[in-house]
Amino acid sequence: MIPLATAETRNAKPGAARSEPPQASQPQKPGTPAGNGASDAAREGKPPEFHYDKEKRQYWRQTPRGEFMPTSETDLRRHFRLEGVEVDAPQGSIFKVTKFDAAICTAQNLSAVDNVVALAGHKAGVFISQDGRKVLVPRGPRVIVPLPGEWKNFEGLLAELFGGKQLLHVLSWLKVMLEDLLTFTPSAWRHSQMLVLVGDTACGKSFFQKLITALAGGRENDPYSWMVGKSDFNEHIAESEHLAMGDKQPFRDQKSRGNFASKIKELAVNSELAIHGKGKKQFSAPCFRRLSLSANHDSDYLTVIPMLDESVKDKLMLVKCSKATMVDDFGENMARFTRELPAFAHYLLREFTIPESMRSQRFGVTHYLNPEVVEMLEDFEPHLKFLALVDGTFFAKGEQGFIRETPEKLHAMLVDSNSPLHQQARLLLSNSIQCGLMLTRLAAAYPARFKKSKSQGVRRWTIASPETAPETSPEE
Repeated sequence: MIPLATAETRNAKPGAARSEPPQASQPQKPGTPAGNGASDAAREGKPPEFHYDKEKRQYWRQTPRGEFMPTSETDLRRHFRLEGVEVDAPQGSIFKVTKFDAAICTAQNLSAVDNVVALAGHKAGVFISQDGRKVLVPRGPRVIVPLPGEWKNFEGLLAELFGGKQLLHVLSWLKVMLEDLLTFTPSAWRHSQMLVLVGDTACGKSFFQKLITALAGGRENDPYSWMVGKSDFNEHIAESEHLAMGDKQPFRDQKSRGNFASKIKELAVNSELAIHGKGKKQFSAPCFRRLSLSANHDSDYLTVIPMLDESVKDKLMLVKCSKATMVDDFGENMARFTRELPAFAHYLLREFTIPESMRSQRFGVTHYLNPEVVEMLEDFEPHLKFLALVDGTFFAKGEQGFIRETPEKLHAMLVDSNSPLHQQARLLLSNSIQCGLMLTRLAAAYPARFKKSKSQGVRRWTIASPETAPETSPEE
């Protein structure tokens, strides 16, 4: 049985930084009758703690495990009785209300919350946002308690799946994840890269994502539809520490890919999330998260990975996965690795040290782009094929300098029968508009080489040779 740290907290001060899990002030006790003193509490039971949800007009009662669950007024009355509270006894000598009715009114007046969301990275209790909004967090992540021990299964899996320099990056990424999560303090959370696992089908990359989920508290969801703009609702993302995306047929249109890249950048550096649940009002709160994506290394799946331009590179941990030795039964695999989770967490937190050369103040660990995966991506990206056409047509003999033309003229030069690569150009470019789009994408990836200008209403592109303006390689 894995030791689990149950998540339980009380009212938190907004924006307060803490190096330890929060030791918050005593919460409101809406169920406690006012004015009767400690003597009454000693004579009869203590009411359960509960809060009133203004949005849904329902009550949330704290369970013995420290979590909160929705409870009707009728059931709440039963729990009062279970705790030994005389629910029908009069409250005070002036007002003709029962103790239970008084507790209900107190909760509605003093312990009402604006939203109920199991915010990722928060313990159970009431979180107060920067704008004063009260959010009841009904449950927190079930984090693993680190304990010394053996983790031979993890050791074998990691060596086979990753190995070499990229293994150090993966271990560092996991260490930073655990360190940040266990603070339960939004102001202490660092930025984080999206871990991209590229490998053959059934090599173990998806199984490794399940292990990340277990380390991060047991909650995961797939954010892909929201990230590409196909869904407006994202409350499930706010409630999951691990946002895991498996092998999928990606949306290849430019708008979807652009949305995906934009969301990667947003989720990597901004813990604040605009949370929109179905049928609920939108609000913002800080949420802990780690993103991961697994992809088969073929053209149908690799194109889910965004273009490796300068604004995206440092937001990715791009690794290549080799085949790992696994037993056929998934349940058996999970059981043997689950037993080792406390020992592996102990190793990450207490024994493993991030190499000095890999440390990053913003992210905890520097980004990593596996050269083989980058090369595969280049083969599937049309704008990179276009780059090869440009260099092969205008700078094939090592010419230095610049060319400056309109997209229409460049297209005509590339597909001209006298051009050395005209056949490839005709296959790639059906018109000058496509040429302009390719140039725009290259300008984002290689701003030193591709620049657009406009003079007297005419748009022209200035393209520098590789020797004149050394390009920034996607592999760097």
